[in-house]
Amino acid sequence: MFRYGNKIACVKWADGLFDPRLEYGVRPGGLSSPSLFYLYINGLIEELSKQHVGYYIEGICLNIVSYADEMVLLRA
Repeated sequence: MFRYGNKIACVKWADGLFDPRLEYGVRPGGLSSPSLFYLYINGLIEELSKQHVGYYIEGICLNIVSYADEMVLLRA
């Protein structure tokens, strides 16, 4: 992946606040960013779907819902 170089972000998780340094990733708006994002996320979705852990609705396993860069993992 591409190097960010001295970029920081603030992440809020439960009751904690974290300030991780961003060292790797893709830049928003970069020419190759959509393709690289798709390659990574598509593989992740496929692997999670193979786990068959989640909610079953009429025999269909629902364990991940994603749209654009948003993702929700469901576990029964």
